[in-house]
Amino acid sequence: MKKPTQSYRELASRALADADAATLDNVKERNLRAAAAWTQMAERLDQTEKARALRTPTPVAAAVDAEVEAGEEFEADEALDVAETVDSH
Repeated sequence: MKKPTQSYRELASRALADADAATLDNVKERNLRAAAAWTQMAERLDQTEKARALRTPTPVAAAVDAEVEAGEEFEADEALDVAETVDSH
């Protein structure tokens, strides 16, 4: 299944090709505007996905946060054990 950003970029490419093939100025401009809009949507979605990935905690970070919230002292060895358990799955 295609990612939406890939589909948006394909639509932008198609709009650029249509703009190049257009003989009427208004059709050319319409397709150039469409290409710009599709490109902008792809870029915004890329930024959203990157921001979402940064906000999503890793299992190790979640384990450390849980220990800190419980008032326990952070143990690096325990975090490594969690990381090894997650990597093995």
